[in-house]
Amino acid sequence: MRALKCSHFYLRAVYLKVADVGPEHSEEEVKDQIKLAHERTFLAKERNLLANERTLSAWIRTGLSLVAVALALPRLLELSHWLWALRIIGVVFITTATVVFVIAYRSYSAINRKLTEEGVESTPTWVLKIVILALLLCNVLALLLLFQEQ
Repeated sequence: MRALKCSHFYLRAVYLKVADVGPEHSEEEVKDQIKLAHERTFLAKERNLLANERTLSAWIRTGLSLVAVALALPRLLELSHWLWALRIIGVVFITTATVVFVIAYRSYSAINRKLTEEGVESTPTWVLKIVILALLLCNVLALLLLFQEQ
């Protein structure tokens, strides 16, 4: 009977692709290996969540940098006869920042949805929606500031 139980756990461990188990291992050893495999899987999912959040913050930093350059460029370069060109460049930068924010939201949401299906808890998407909408509103305000007379 013990061999039958052990082989059942062995087959389950093989099915779950747990390494370092064989029919010669005891039931407890196989159970421990299965438990460790589940812990490693959980930790891998948590690392994926953290990587997704780091990627989102990198996209947001990139967008904010684009807006900062767009606003600073006309003020740093005192080229009054080229001001229109600097403003056009600023509009391109702010538009690019808007696209970056939207892509960041969509990318984060898609991966977050997959992780949520796997049982990983993360920041609710409504919080991210509010942050992204605030950033988009700031982009509109930045466009208004860009065309304000100096």
